[in-house]
Amino acid sequence: MIKVENILLAAARQTIIDSLVVAEHECDIEIDDQCPAVAGDKYIAVSADGLSIGDMKSPEAFDATFGFRIAAYQRVSAIPRDRRRSIYSNLLLDINSRLDAIARLFHFNADFTCAVNVTLAAGGTEGKFTTPMKLVRIDPKPRTVSVVDYAAKSTGQGDPEIAIVRGMSFGQARYSGYR
Repeated sequence: MIKVENILLAAARQTIIDSLVVAEHECDIEIDDQCPAVAGDKYIAVSADGLSIGDMKSPEAFDATFGFRIAAYQRVSAIPRDRRRSIYSNLLLDINSRLDAIARLFHFNADFTCAVNVTLAAGGTEGKFTTPMKLVRIDPKPRTVSVVDYAAKSTGQGDPEIAIVRGMSFGQARYSGYR
């Protein structure tokens, strides 16, 4: 089952890179849903977001639903506090447009599901996804990421806020397979 999750996450990452023409260093699988400290101005994190075991049809077979989360990050440069509102709203427009494009890549997309199934079969996995990914949740609002999130101490110089992020979760993709 974990192999299936790994293949699903890798396929989601590659789909984003290929479809949105994103550089490989701007999108990666992150176990903690966080942007690396060395990331550039824009970054997309792909992380696992749910594995639920369904009915066990027999001791050898299982039924499960998988999901993943996509988080879009945008770095914030040193911005005076009185100018943040307009800058943040512009950055949020960029993040929301990227998330909108990502939602179209995965929500009820049978082509993505088929591509994952082909990869599973090529890897020798005896099972397949029988239903596509569905958009199940969007963060209600963006949040700021501070240097504290990266375990760095503030020196009192500059701004501790370094990025804003908003994410969405896809799930309910049913997988039926064998152990």
